[in-house]
Amino acid sequence: CNIISQNVSLNLTTVMASKLQAALGQEAFHLVKVIPNLRKILGNNIESNDLIDTQSWVDSRKRLEYLLCQFVAVISSSSSLPIILFLDDLQWADNASLDLISSFVMKSHFNVMEDENMHPHCFVVAGTYRSNEVDDDHLLLAHIRDFMSADAVRLTHINVSGVDGEGTKAMISYALQLPIRLTRELSEIVHAKTLGNPLFIKEFLNSLQAEGLMYYSQKEKRLLWDIESISTRPVDDDVAAIMTRKVLRMPPDVLYALSVAACFGRRVDENILKVLCSSDQFGGVIEILQRVETDGIIQTQGTYFVFAHDLVHQAVYDLIDVDEVGELHY
Repeated sequence: CNIISQNVSLNLTTVMASKLQAALGQEAFHLVKVIPNLRKILGNNIESNDLIDTQSWVDSRKRLEYLLCQFVAVISSSSSLPIILFLDDLQWADNASLDLISSFVMKSHFNVMEDENMHPHCFVVAGTYRSNEVDDDHLLLAHIRDFMSADAVRLTHINVSGVDGEGTKAMISYALQLPIRLTRELSEIVHAKTLGNPLFIKEFLNSLQAEGLMYYSQKEKRLLWDIESISTRPVDDDVAAIMTRKVLRMPPDVLYALSVAACFGRRVDENILKVLCSSDQFGGVIEILQRVETDGIIQTQGTYFVFAHDLVHQAVYDLIDVDEVGELHY
């Protein structure tokens, strides 16, 4: 809604508002409660309708699902620009969320009042999931099979694998600022140990430097490495193992600050942390998080502190003592 209100012409925004009001009717009020920024398109003159508040939870959910589908249908047909919804880590989505996504995909082009000014629907859902965490009985695959059998849905399945050997050579050559002829042997070892996983490659190189197996030579004026030790170095089971070792090397105060942030999920609003920091127990947490931002563990996005990857968040959270987890969450 922010993007539409800021980047779409006033005339098109007015057209969208008119179509949304026609499609949503008095129920627009209930959608605004879920999407407050929708007022930037519809305006503030939205009447309350208390009917839905007296309905059962199931009926309310169905009504909200319907309203969201109407919203998507109108927005995706009001201009020639595509509407793209990107959803990450779908292997963790619950059934209610997957049902809503299915409604967007299967129903949002139906039951909308059309006119000569409406464009063909251009709505794309891009979702990612870890195939190693999704078996044949997973709820996600059941929904994907429904998409495959639906005539109105065009499904493209892309298998994203690690980079190949040549790609790894290019990555390491660029990262170390050295020609490929000097990094070829190192690249081949790293590729074999990481299977070309880009995050794994990055963290593996960071771990080599932290462990002293890669270092800067003042004499050579470049990075050098102990190729024999690297070649015999044990391979971690996954990226989380590397991240866990990296976190364990952090000072206790840093580890505590990261643990506090991890209790909020992958990201936490700085304004929430400011409330916590008013107590002595959490004093200094924000300053510490800002200090470790350059370590690749956590970064800032607007007012949020965001863990660099969900595996990073998982590694930090798993290190919290069982007794301390309850205390921190409380």
